[in-house]
This record gives sequence, C-alpha cells and structure tokens, in this order.
Amino acid sequence: VGTLTIKKYKKSATQTGYILLVVPSGLINSWYEELESEGLFVKKIIQQTPEERKDFIKNEKFINGNIYITSYETLNIDIDYYTEKPRLLIFDELHAVTSFTSNQEIIPKLSDFNSGIPYIMGITGTPVQNSFMDHFNTYRFFYHKEWFNKEITDDMKNEVLKHLAYNEAYFFGETELPYEKKEILVPCVLSKEMQYNLEKMKRLRFSQKEIEQYALSP
Repeated sequence: VGTLTIKKYKKSATQTGYILLVVPSGLINSWYEELESEGLFVKKIIQQTPEERKDFIKNEKFINGNIYITSYETLNIDIDYYTEKPRLLIFDELHAVTSFTSNQEIIPKLSDFNSGIPYIMGITGTPVQNSFMDHFNTYRFFYHKEWFNKEITDDMKNEVLKHLAYNEAYFFGETELPYEKKEILVPCVLSKEMQYNLEKMKRLRFSQKEIEQYALSP
C-alpha cells in the first residue's frame, strides 16, 4: 500500500516537496530494498550520525520528490530540527506507537509534527487489537492533537465511537464503552476474503470472540 501510494504521488503533476517514510527500525532495510527495486530514489536518514542528521535536516537539504526513511525512535530525537516538513508523510506499523500500551510520550510529538502536512497516511498490516483506547489514541493522533493535554471525557469517547460507526465496524467489550451498553445492529457487506475466513473459522469451531476479532477484522 505504501509503495503504491508513493508511486501514484510521484506520478502526480502537482507533486512537490519530499516524502518522509517513518517505520520501525527493524523494517528500514526491507522498505529500502522494496522501494529501490521499483526504481525509486531512497535515502536512509537513520544511517547518519546525530550531528550529520541535524545539519542535513536544519539546512533543508531535502530534494523534491525524493523519499527519505527514518525510524520512530530517530524522528523522536530529530523532530525539532524539521524546519521543512514533507509533503507526503507515511507512518508504517502505526499501531506500534498509537497502541495505548506503547510509549505515550512520543505520540503527542508525532501528532504535532503532522500539522501543516497535506498528505498523511498510517499503515498497519497487523490487526489492531479491539481495544477502544487503541482506536481512541489513533483518532486523536490524526484529528485532535489538543486532546493529549486534556483529561479524557465521555464527549471525546462518543466522538470517536461515532467516527468508527460511520467508517468501520469494530467490536468492543462492555467495560470499554463510556456509557451503558445498548445492542445496535449495524449491517455491513463482507468482502469475499472476510466471508471465506468466517466460514472457515466456523467449520473449525473457533469461538465467537475469535471470529469477531480475526475473521471480521477490517
């Protein structure tokens, strides 16, 4: 998905600015090799020393249309040096930082970094666990950075629930809802893959909880 997005963006007649890809450190080489195999110019920011990175970033040595890869850890260190932000920002394995059990200090900094960037995408190939607070963190990461400095309220939770109801179907435990549970039937059309997984898991006698968590995951 990320590679296709980058290729489509680079073909755009209006594309300006550089592309920043933020990934877990263990995936940098995989991304680098994949993008290079597509004939795209890629530079690993993480390979430079801290002083070299500072000089490179502060002096705006980014080239329009080029792709630069860094890790979440390195971006967290260098984030204040980015006087020139990317035009396309891609977060890979986003759940690694927006999970409610992850490092909570980095999330507000990354959310603030998003400001003023026209195109932002978060990718996760790993099914996110059905924790409401994980989805809450992801929502405020993209839409409400000011929420990080406030106490979580029922109004905030209700806004996230409405967003999820309009866009996706998720399953939550009773204790995670901000109000008394009510049964609401939301019809949705299953993809062929989801239908296949559903029937297969039924035949193999998976529990209803497992079926909801895996076969019906978006």
